[in-house]
Amino acid sequence: IHNALLALELCREMGISTKKLATHLRTLSPLERALSLDVKASGLTVLRDTYSANPDGVLSAIDHLKNFKGRKIFVSIPLRELGGHAATVHQQIFEKLKSMDAEVYWEKTDFSDLGKKNLGDKFHLLDENFDRFKSEIKQLEKDDVVLLESKLSSKILKLFN
Repeated sequence: IHNALLALELCREMGISTKKLATHLRTLSPLERALSLDVKASGLTVLRDTYSANPDGVLSAIDHLKNFKGRKIFVSIPLRELGGHAATVHQQIFEKLKSMDAEVYWEKTDFSDLGKKNLGDKFHLLDENFDRFKSEIKQLEKDDVVLLESKLSSKILKLFN
């Protein structure tokens, strides 16, 4: 939405009519891996947000996760290149996930101590818990949702094809 608004404003500044802009905006398809929704035959919903990751995008995707009724599972890796803000951003992510009682599977060890501190037994390192993760995914059903966030390994993504 932010990108669309910026593009609309730029076009408006260039003199392109608002009516013409609205027509073209409706024809744009979303990026394939940018918060796309896939409902499986079992009724499980998979949200794929694996195109890229930044703090605002991840927090926004988590906001979408809370709109679902069933169990919520968040699968991700740590965000990179945040400098001195990294701990604060990850704290915000974990607090938001805790507030909705989400189960978290983390693919790397960075910030796992923070995840465990915030989420307790709802936080799992994928390397140590991969079999549990595969088993849990098979048990998910109608109204449950999995949010795949960031550039996850093909090992994880294959489970949702």
